[in-house]
Amino acid sequence: MLTKLSSIVLKCSLFGVILFSTFQAESKEVLLEAKASYLNTNGSWTGLYRIETNIQTSKNVYTWASLGYACYQNNLLFDQETFPMNVHLVPFSFGFSYLFKGESWTPYIGIGVNLTNTKCSLETKEESIKSSLWHKGPIIKLGFFLHVAENIFLDLFYDCSFNTPSSLSLIQNLKNRSYSLGAGVGFKF
Repeated sequence: MLTKLSSIVLKCSLFGVILFSTFQAESKEVLLEAKASYLNTNGSWTGLYRIETNIQTSKNVYTWASLGYACYQNNLLFDQETFPMNVHLVPFSFGFSYLFKGESWTPYIGIGVNLTNTKCSLETKEESIKSSLWHKGPIIKLGFFLHVAENIFLDLFYDCSFNTPSSLSLIQNLKNRSYSLGAGVGFKF
């Protein structure tokens, strides 16, 4: 599991560097950040960790892409008994943000598409059930950047996503809406 997470982080970093070098020739601002948040899905809170890249496309409009990871345990009623279910989420989202630029802080609002790969495993007395599928739906982002130094910023944010499973399975028991509240630290190029 740690090897897969390391591979994802490496790929995201490479993606950010490629985007940075592509857009740097046009002297556009690029924001690269690491985020940590509390994710509320199905009434329980868990940690969600992400890497996000924002690229300026016009004066106050930025395109962004984000890749994250979260895992948690949820209790599931199955055959009139409650069993622990392990859930692993890998959300990938992208979209547009509008920044209201200020001197020491910059509020923003964004909208985009969220694609989440959800893997669940459930151990009952008789069998082991595993399920994996993609959820998709819109995501709304609210937050603000606090400018700590010339090229370093903090990001305080709230995200809300509305996901729909691509098919019915064990995962159909998960709620379609999730909230994320957290902070990030980033570097401006």
